[in-house]
Amino acid sequence: MDPGLRVDVHELKLSPSEGMENTVMLAFKTITQEIHQDPATGIQTLVDSILDPSPRIIHFSIDSTSHSHICDHLHRLKNCRSLSESLAPLIASAANDSGFGINGFVLMLVLTRTLPRESPVLQRLVCQGTIDGDEELEKLNMETEPCSICLGSLARWKTSVVPTRMPCSHVFHDRCLLKWISNRFKFQGEDLE
Repeated sequence: MDPGLRVDVHELKLSPSEGMENTVMLAFKTITQEIHQDPATGIQTLVDSILDPSPRIIHFSIDSTSHSHICDHLHRLKNCRSLSESLAPLIASAANDSGFGINGFVLMLVLTRTLPRESPVLQRLVCQGTIDGDEELEKLNMETEPCSICLGSLARWKTSVVPTRMPCSHVFHDRCLLKWISNRFKFQGEDLE
């Protein structure tokens, strides 16, 4: 199964008075995560996480817990074959656990797909404050100012890194700033790859 896909199964057994129908409901949710990857270090930073406001919902009934029967049913409902093949055993197992053939039930599978997307936000933030050349540093009286992170010289003739001025008036090397932001907002214990 796709590593970016999480499936949560919820079961509800129906009492005999509620009927013997075996209903399956699939809710497809999509979360898009905007990620910045530092080109120098490869470190990935989560910039934003956006949940699709309108999940796709599918209802259907099953007459059998056969994997092929469920898979074919899912495929007829416009699901891709590989997803149908991954979900069929989960649905069959949950149906058996819920009393298939003995009582009715409702199964709800919530499928959450997380899609990583490259985010130019941090790079754009750094580029907006870029100081072009030593002449501009001199004009701003900053040729002797150190980088606010590494305390190294900002003059281009002393370094190949571009100085960047932020709205707070602090000045940084572009790589120092990207690294600091990445370390500050990095995923804790989660691998994005």
